[in-house]
Parts: sequence; C-alpha cells; structure tokens
Amino acid sequence: MHSFSELIYRCSVFTLTTLKEVEDRTLEELQTSAATSLVKTLQMIRLDKVIFAVGIFSVFEALLQDRLNCVNGFTEAKNILNQSGETTLLEQFTDIELAVNALKH
Repeated sequence: MHSFSELIYRCSVFTLTTLKEVEDRTLEELQTSAATSLVKTLQMIRLDKVIFAVGIFSVFEALLQDRLNCVNGFTEAKNILNQSGETTLLEQFTDIELAVNALKH
C-alpha cells in the first residue's frame, strides 16, 4: 500500500485536475451561453476547492497531532519552526493557517 502522504498527493492532483478540467469546459461554454447552470457550476467548483483546502489542512493537523504526540498540532509545529529559526517557513505556515481559518468561518 502507498504511504499516506503519497495517497494525499495523488488525491490532491486528481481532485484539482478534475476541477480544473470542468472549470475550463464551463468557461468555454459560457462564451456562447449564459445558462444559469453554467454559473452555478463555477460557484460549485469554487466551493469545492474551499472544502478541499479546509479538509486537507484538517487532515494535516490530525497528522501533526499524531506524529508530534500533542493536542494542538499547529501550535506545536509553529513552536518547532520558531525554535529552529525557520522564520520564513513559520510565516508562510501561519499565513496558510489564517487563510484556512478564514475560509472555515
């Protein structure tokens, strides 16, 4: 069986590639038709991307909690990055965490 990280990668590529294909076809159809169903399809794709991003980040948090043996994986990961002097990576991680939290709420 593939490792979990390999499966997550494959799942991500599959989901995002499929959504991109549907989005491209829908945008092409919108060039000749203003059907409500096409607009709804684009809205659905955007919502699906949000759900996917939040879900992947939640799975990542669960993995951190398990591997770091802690209650709050993000807090522990940020502490490790801070102690290691990985300032840029810490800032990027925090930005992503805030963005996902904004999507959730």
